[in-house]
Amino acid sequence: MGFRDNAIQRFVWPAANQNYVDNPWTITAALVDMVASRDWKGIANWVEMADALAPTITGGSPLKRGMDLGQSNTRLNWQRLGINPKKIANRAPGPDDEDLFLTLPMLAKLQNFPAGWKFRGPKVAMFRQIANAFPHVVALHLGCAIRSALTGISVDPREEMRRYFKRSPFSPKAIHLRSPENGGQITPVALPAPVRSKARLNLSKLSQRGDETGPDDFD
Repeated sequence: MGFRDNAIQRFVWPAANQNYVDNPWTITAALVDMVASRDWKGIANWVEMADALAPTITGGSPLKRGMDLGQSNTRLNWQRLGINPKKIANRAPGPDDEDLFLTLPMLAKLQNFPAGWKFRGPKVAMFRQIANAFPHVVALHLGCAIRSALTGISVDPREEMRRYFKRSPFSPKAIHLRSPENGGQITPVALPAPVRSKARLNLSKLSQRGDETGPDDFD
């Protein structure tokens, strides 16, 4: 991706969110309730093993056959966290199960999909949608930084998130991107004023209809 009209001089990489730095969202924090939902006997030991950040979830390519958690090096990383990477399970481990296999709802939660997010198609298709996803928090901050550079108007990701979730999380309506009243933290470089259109970020494609399947309907 490239910028025109010297907009690159206005681009500022999003700063690290200190809350995420101080309180990282570990696998244990994200999944402990789901993993323990069927009284798995290995939960106590696993909680200690999985108190770390998750490896990258891969497998979104249509060329990939089957469903697993990646190549040999990635698989070793998952195994160190007490997770068997060789397949994707249909449900959480039960009392007599030896290994923990992640389910599609668990993977969706690690990818930061909101609860109740809808996926289309059979299990393999849903796995690819999850594995090929870009966590929405990262996309939001990067997208706001790009828009700030292109327009010269500071866009605060927190304000955009609050404005969006005042509606239904899956609202088909568009939202307007406006500059926060406090001016934000990005100061544009003194360049010729860009054309400020009334462009909208259309979220209609985020709302799925028809043959949908939710995170709790993977069995």
